[in-house]
Amino acid sequence: AAGGASSSAKPTTLDPQAMLERYQKDVDRFQQLQREMQQTGADSQRLQTQRTEIGMVRKELELAGDDCTVYKLVGPVLVKQEQSEALDTVDKRVAFIEPEIKRLEKKFVEQQKELDATKRALQQQQMLMQAMAQQQQQHQQQQQQQQQ
Repeated sequence: AAGGASSSAKPTTLDPQAMLERYQKDVDRFQQLQREMQQTGADSQRLQTQRTEIGMVRKELELAGDDCTVYKLVGPVLVKQEQSEALDTVDKRVAFIEPEIKRLEKKFVEQQKELDATKRALQQQQMLMQAMAQQQQQHQQQQQQQQQ
């Protein structure tokens, strides 16, 4: 995916403005990855549901027996279909869905890895910004004490 973990690299300078811009960019990427993962999960779930439904259709076709009449819904019309043809159609659909489910599962894992890397980068940036803020606060306190 574009803009992966490499976009979450630490800034080369300790310029606070540059750090905030980098942080915001990484927050935006983190949120985008979350949305993409939700969509991937929903797509995978939809295909798994279809696979389950197709499995039930296949079982019904097998239980129906060879002498049973099978109809296929084509638009608003029921069309008579040979049972062997219906089974073949079901098998082709399963053959299409299985690799798609595996592809989506692999995509989800890759998205999770990128999300984790971005989260770690954000945490590191937060710690660095907090340390810089504490140093600045200590520096200001020292200046105030010297002025007294």
